[in-house]
Amino acid sequence: MKNEGAEKIKHLQTRSDALRLEIDQVTRSRDDINQRLDALTNQKSKIEQEIKQLSESSKEVIISEHALLRYLERVKNVDLDSIKKEILTESFVASIRTFKNGKFPIAHGVKAIVKNSVVVTIEES
Repeated sequence: MKNEGAEKIKHLQTRSDALRLEIDQVTRSRDDINQRLDALTNQKSKIEQEIKQLSESSKEVIISEHALLRYLERVKNVDLDSIKKEILTESFVASIRTFKNGKFPIAHGVKAIVKNSVVVTIEES
């Protein structure tokens, strides 16, 4: 009976030691992630501060891409849905589903740049 208790204690101690090592490893990983998060947060803050400074000092009025699209759609009556259909042909969509990323030739001699199944821009070939 004594031997069983000693073996159980030894087994539990081994498990406890292994868990301590794993906890230490995860803690180090968490610390690394927190450092990276802090660095990214600082970079973002610096960029936002620079944007604010440039916006405040700029005499130029800026119009967003979104505003331009809405203007084309609502004032110039550009049918954005038909443009989407023109770009997203069946063969192009099939290529995106297969490859997910890349440069794909589409109509009118241009290429679509795709990242993670999102068409992010269109460029000349």
